[in-house]
Amino acid sequence: MRETLESNPPIFSVIVPTYHRNDLLEKCLACLAPDVQSLPADQYEVIVTDDGVKTTAKEFVGDKFPWARWSEGPHRGPASNRNNGVKHALGAWLVFTDDDCLPKPDWLKGYAEAIKEGSGVYEGKTTCESGFPTPLFTAPVNETGGFLWSCNMMLRRDAFEGIGGFDESYQLVSMEDIDFRERLRDAGHTWVFVSEAVVDHPARRLVGPVKLAGIKESEYMFFARRGNPPKWLNWTWQILYVRLREIYRRPRGFDAVKAVPYAFVEAFLVAAKYPFWRKRYLPTKR
Repeated sequence: MRETLESNPPIFSVIVPTYHRNDLLEKCLACLAPDVQSLPADQYEVIVTDDGVKTTAKEFVGDKFPWARWSEGPHRGPASNRNNGVKHALGAWLVFTDDDCLPKPDWLKGYAEAIKEGSGVYEGKTTCESGFPTPLFTAPVNETGGFLWSCNMMLRRDAFEGIGGFDESYQLVSMEDIDFRERLRDAGHTWVFVSEAVVDHPARRLVGPVKLAGIKESEYMFFARRGNPPKWLNWTWQILYVRLREIYRRPRGFDAVKAVPYAFVEAFLVAAKYPFWRKRYLPTKR
């Protein structure tokens, strides 16, 4: 199989990072099957890069999706895991999605046709067809472009390698793709929005406020590195405001009641951790 791929390399390499979510990965890979995607099977490959520790998806992928290639991840977070997938990729174009996403049948065909635009970087349309049942659910939605999120984007390999890939110092599931986007921008790249390259991202339940607050460290690191660290009071208030706004906008119920103290706990913990993050990342040299 490997020899065949190397002698007839695909145009597109789809990178799917995963971590202990075989149930979601199965749905994602089912959407990428050669008899589902409208792009001919010989024009793309699928690489599952797996950071699983307790269990892996190796046998699962081999048994149910033999047309996909599995690779053990480096166990250093999502940025490093995506870079690992690229190391195994053979295509000139790198296409990224996540294991909890559902690419539409014309997803890859949409990107293939968009190449005519002449850009080296593209982003697709990301929907959330399920909607948000309560304020404790979330999903990235990108229906008009401008975000370049890693759940639905494509770029030439040389553009990826030109900025050194994803920054592996981002070891939490946050900001690694924002950092990637901004470094592409710094390098002079622009990107094209492809409304025909659609991925659906079902809403997922938020992690608890302690984990949410911990993830904010990546956000502080990102802004500190770019010389614009968030100010303590403004940032804490913004976190609280965003959470309360979502509670107000979304369906009411028991989850909405739970979400109110969650919001205050998250904001309080960020405020408490702020001095430690400031000491750690200021000044920060890249």
